Amino acid sequence: MTDMATGMGTDMATKEEICRQGRRTWRGRRAWRGRRGSATYVDLPEFLVNLRTTGSRASFLKLTISLEVSNPEEAKEIEAQMPRVIDGFQTYLRELRVEDLSGSAGLFRLKEELLRRINVTLAPARVDDVLFKEMLIQ
Repeated sequence: MTDMATGMGTDMATKEEICRQGRRTWRGRRAWRGRRGSATYVDLPEFLVNLRTTGSRASFLKLTISLEVSNPEEAKEIEAQMPRVIDGFQTYLRELRVEDLSGSAGLFRLKEELLRRINVTLAPARVDDVLFKEMLIQ
């Protein structure tokens, strides 16, 4: 059997078996990664934005995020580019509606879009995952 993401053969075991054995972890559509112990996390400042609404009632999103990178050098690049990262996230978050954030599918789309935006901003450095630490919608 061939792994579609990496093109590598997995004749001995399936992805799930490899993950259960702890040899490596599957990170969604992105790629195989080594053990989680090698990751570095970068905390972003708390985001508090008003969401786009059609009525007279205001809605707010409070969001706290950590970014996962596999290389400490990439964490330094994030710190150096923090104003650009915050600007890109703020611009996107302010265009969201409450309906865009409903359910697990809405959160998954938010996570994927934030990940895409930060990787475009930081290229060639790469963020592996966006982790939500706190999310409040009012």
